[in-house]
Amino acid sequence: MLLAVDVGNTNTVLGLYRLDGDPSLAAHWRITTHRSQTVDEYGVFFVNLFEMHGMAPSQVEHIIISSVVPPVESTLRQVCETYFHVQPLFVEPGIKTGMPVLVDNPTELGADRLVNAIAAYERYGGPCIVVDFGTATTFDVISVKGEYLGGAIAPGLGISADALFSHAARLGRIDIKREGPGAGRSDDSSFIDARVPAINFFTGFHADYHRPSDDWEKIEKEGTARVAALALEFAARIAQDAELRP
Repeated sequence: MLLAVDVGNTNTVLGLYRLDGDPSLAAHWRITTHRSQTVDEYGVFFVNLFEMHGMAPSQVEHIIISSVVPPVESTLRQVCETYFHVQPLFVEPGIKTGMPVLVDNPTELGADRLVNAIAAYERYGGPCIVVDFGTATTFDVISVKGEYLGGAIAPGLGISADALFSHAARLGRIDIKREGPGAGRSDDSSFIDARVPAINFFTGFHADYHRPSDDWEKIEKEGTARVAALALEFAARIAQDAELRP
């Protein structure tokens, strides 16, 4: 079996895959990322997760780790060697993924963004854009040929909300979660139902927008890209510039 580990700044996600025949997900877990946790603490925790699902660490033959938290990488390496008796493979510069990375310095690309791009292209093909809502919100662009073209990083929903609540004395803190029927009747009502403050940016796109004759190929892509860039810049400036906050 293959154990895939995704170490994020907030959470660590583990997926256990069966490799006989077509790969299939056998179990998955989400835990909090603790930078100060020891090898034995992580090891005991992982073993308990396996045992709760009637599995044993000895069933794991391969481990791959994608991490954006360097302080825990050596710890997890020792956990894999001590408790699973497996040498883990880390997603890091030099690993052969089959996806050309067409940015100025490929070594600076985060492992999480690279594996997101590979998974999206493998599942949906290209061109495509991957949006990952984590501690940061990342946008990654993959070409029709499966090339990583670049992307953008913006503050995550949690970070943006914390910045807003900490600088607006009369604004009550709310949890970002789904409420109501889960299917708004319009873009505005979708946000209102979830009690998420929102600013709308809109361009007409094309004459068939939101009609049965609508089609991806009819979108004016350069104009859409400019609107998206403006929205990202606006959100980032609000999060980072104290003078723009309420």
